[in-house]
Amino acid sequence: MKIPLNVDKTVYLGSAKRPLREDENGRATEINLASFRRVHMRSFWLSTLGFFAAFTAWFATTTLLPSIKADTGISDASASASDIANVSSNIVFRIMVGPLLDAWGSRRVMSALLISGSLALIGSAGVTNGVGLIVSRTFIGLLGAVFVPCQYWTQSLFSYNVVGAANALSAGWGNLGAGVAYLVTPQIHNLLTFLGVSASASWRLTLLFPAIFGLLAAALCLAFGDDRPISAGFDPHALSDGVILDKNPSDVTVATVINDPASSETHRPVKTSLFQEVFSFVKLSFSPTVLILMFMYACSFGVELCVDSKLGAYLSAHFLRPDCDPTTDVNKCQYLNQSTAGLLGSTFGLLNLFTRALGGFVSDYAASRSQHRLVGRLIVQLVVLLVNGAALILFSYMTDLASAMAVLVIFSILTEAACGTTFALVPFVDPWRKGAVSGLVGAGGNIGGALFNVLFQAYLNDPSKGFFIMGVIVAVSSLLTFCLSIGGVRGWREMCGR
Repeated sequence: MKIPLNVDKTVYLGSAKRPLREDENGRATEINLASFRRVHMRSFWLSTLGFFAAFTAWFATTTLLPSIKADTGISDASASASDIANVSSNIVFRIMVGPLLDAWGSRRVMSALLISGSLALIGSAGVTNGVGLIVSRTFIGLLGAVFVPCQYWTQSLFSYNVVGAANALSAGWGNLGAGVAYLVTPQIHNLLTFLGVSASASWRLTLLFPAIFGLLAAALCLAFGDDRPISAGFDPHALSDGVILDKNPSDVTVATVINDPASSETHRPVKTSLFQEVFSFVKLSFSPTVLILMFMYACSFGVELCVDSKLGAYLSAHFLRPDCDPTTDVNKCQYLNQSTAGLLGSTFGLLNLFTRALGGFVSDYAASRSQHRLVGRLIVQLVVLLVNGAALILFSYMTDLASAMAVLVIFSILTEAACGTTFALVPFVDPWRKGAVSGLVGAGGNIGGALFNVLFQAYLNDPSKGFFIMGVIVAVSSLLTFCLSIGGVRGWREMCGR
């Protein structure tokens, strides 16, 4: 069965026994979702599983915070501080993980993060005060950094024509772990309480389940994953021996390449000192292309994080019955109670089942239809962000609930698709430092989520203004596509046909 938007049948279901087609570097030029064959599809599913397990465990403590505070007496201020520590540490960990991936590979780094984060989650079961909660959640932030090896892994195994879809599928489905945590973790807690476990012990035992899941996923990744295509002449356990270089020079920016960039042979990067590596990373961090992609990911995944936390309350408080005076009894004036608003708001997160992947598919499709593949990807990036900004602005003016829900679905799809289109560009920025680029851009999403939450904090009495300003920022970010320079392509020049 063929998936829409892919006329070249590069993403499909069925024929699980047939090996995937590969390019000259051993990277797969197609994705078979029905296959678990080594190397490509087995590692694809392990990457997705690892990210899914990480997000399930990462959000487990968040879902149990009311029970934790009730049992330990931890104050709201300490709980809020632990939220900030959790998000802030994740930003730092994502940036740090990138260079480690370039040195050690996805399999080892993902397993190390899952093990460390899961052990921190187990340790959080012994929390008795606010300081303990803050410290434990700081280290639990390691689990959020698993996103970076997830994306690096698919970039290492899939060729340029399907890398957008591979990135988006693994990230989108892995991201569902957060939704599963909100759905399942409280139910495990309720089941243990029903079985007679004390209130203090039930939340502590509940945290062990996602932690064990994370440890199991780490073991599977470490035992059965392959970092790179074996057929490309690499020992998958010796990543420092070489770097795979794409043959098509129009799709990559070739940096520090010794030989002909059009060659399909394996090249060794120039050995550099620690100081040179640090200097190169700092230089990469401040390069205009990386900074723009960080900003664009802040305007996609950052928007998603912010809307996830604000949407339910906004729907219940903003849409009131016109024939009712909210000053007398605001609850009677609301169309939606808190529970129903949260259920409708969950639509935003659940659409990740296919929307992020949609962005990757469209980017790959546009690349296959343009003379210069990166131009097609840049045009898709421009359109998705620009239309999404317009949809957010329109949502801020909605006063009718039915119309607002229709616009909500549109900007939900576009926001999550923009995550896929952004990371469809990441593999082509610097082929020698894909891990560092992935980590920096991934951190941009968390930074955006934090800053957009600050924006809404400034407009507590009029959150519709928050959506309006956020929409303007997203629309402006789309115009920065013209300033991108990737793989020898200057956005403004190539996109304008010059």
